[in-house]
Amino acid sequence: TGLGCGGQALAEEEAFVVEWIRTIRASASPTLRDCGIVVRPYPDKARQWLDVRTGERVFIMTGKQWQGPRMASWSNQGLYEALYHCDAAVGINTSAMIEAGILSKPVFTVVVERFADGQSRTLHFQYLTRFAGGLANVAADLDEHCTQLERVLAAGGTGRCARSDRFVQAFVRPGGLERPVVPVVLDKI
Repeated sequence: TGLGCGGQALAEEEAFVVEWIRTIRASASPTLRDCGIVVRPYPDKARQWLDVRTGERVFIMTGKQWQGPRMASWSNQGLYEALYHCDAAVGINTSAMIEAGILSKPVFTVVVERFADGQSRTLHFQYLTRFAGGLANVAADLDEHCTQLERVLAAGGTGRCARSDRFVQAFVRPGGLERPVVPVVLDKI
């Protein structure tokens, strides 16, 4: 399971992530209680997460593992690796949700009123939750969110996610998945 919050103010983002992790760990489901969690903060704010304590089986991608010239590229490659190997992706409102969809991962969000200006009141969020049936599985609260996650994780997270595939086909690759992108981009330029 992964979580991205986009560029929310750090104190709010930290507090929500800690609350989210505590809720997952307090679940009646052993699948949720014991799952590994990767948190990928907004890259520009990653260093501010160095002292955040979240408990066992939680990895926060701060970039401290890489130094020097690789530092600039850790966020892109690290995001890809985290999404490729995850069973589900969770976000508040972030383009990483689209990237998870491209990798055919199930995507989840929970509506959080304190993030409404950066979530439900944005056009981007409306696309993620409504366009072509929506990419994200939306929960009204953390209890519903845990139920959704547990269902997917208990199934083993294997195979492609049809919901993500439908969204990607309609939103990301409306010209067709088999059609090469470069000629389309060059034609538009």
